Amino acid sequence: AKPGLIVRFKIENAHVYNSVQNTFKRAGMRWNANSGAVNGYWGLHVTADKLKVLHPLQKRNHFPGSWNLGRKDLLARNVQRMVRRCKHTTNERLDILPETFILPTERLAFMSKLAQEQDVARKDESIWISKPVNSSCGRGIRLHTRSTADVDLGPKRKCLVSRYIHNPILIKGRKFDLRLYVCITCFDPLRIYMYDDGLVRFCTEAYNLDRKKLNKTRAHLTNYSLNKKSGDFEKNTDAANDMQGSKWSIKALRKYFRQNGIDDVKVWKDIEDVVIKTVVSVEGVIVSHLNRAQL
Repeated sequence: AKPGLIVRFKIENAHVYNSVQNTFKRAGMRWNANSGAVNGYWGLHVTADKLKVLHPLQKRNHFPGSWNLGRKDLLARNVQRMVRRCKHTTNERLDILPETFILPTERLAFMSKLAQEQDVARKDESIWISKPVNSSCGRGIRLHTRSTADVDLGPKRKCLVSRYIHNPILIKGRKFDLRLYVCITCFDPLRIYMYDDGLVRFCTEAYNLDRKKLNKTRAHLTNYSLNKKSGDFEKNTDAANDMQGSKWSIKALRKYFRQNGIDDVKVWKDIEDVVIKTVVSVEGVIVSHLNRAQL
């Protein structure tokens, strides 16, 4: 901002994360406490009509149609569409999602799959995970065996159900996931930036595929919201050593990989590949929304 020019931001109808608030402030922007115009807006999606009237110096945090990335069912459909469209024209690996069905639309296909597997000897292939299509923080996520899925996932259940990845990489016997940060500044042409650090979030209970313990969410789900209240949650008490506790940094994980003979450079390149293909799967849909909004 130019000297003397006040640039304001607003966070509305969204959780006020310190990282977001501090980023605005470090850019020289001030929080707008009233209903006046702002240069930066962080909040929910808006309609195309509201986007059309934005000044060139006003920015929002959502592209129109970006819910195609945020909703689990829409993301699955977009990735599946990309695979069908490209599988005959490219040799690149496109299987970035486990086998997935969207219920109730694809319930018959899912039930047919379960019937085909009745005689499968490998028990690990009969576990599925269901997730509400538009939720967060681990709410409503459940694991199912083949024998219980027909009961649990009734004809009115709206969810995404995927084959459970039964053999994840474990550290100290526990599952973990990665919280990565990706910034897309433009969809046409597509520009993607990925931050080189992030969070590694661990389960607070040891991984166990015992069919009687599939309801142990803290052994199977890595969401911080579920694990932070556990008595086994370990806080990191040493900023100089981020390879301890229930949360690590991505850089700490890469260091752990190197120490244990895992090629962290290849792993990171593979992660970048998944990010790119995921965004490409929704590129056409979002560009279409942009065109309708005349942006």
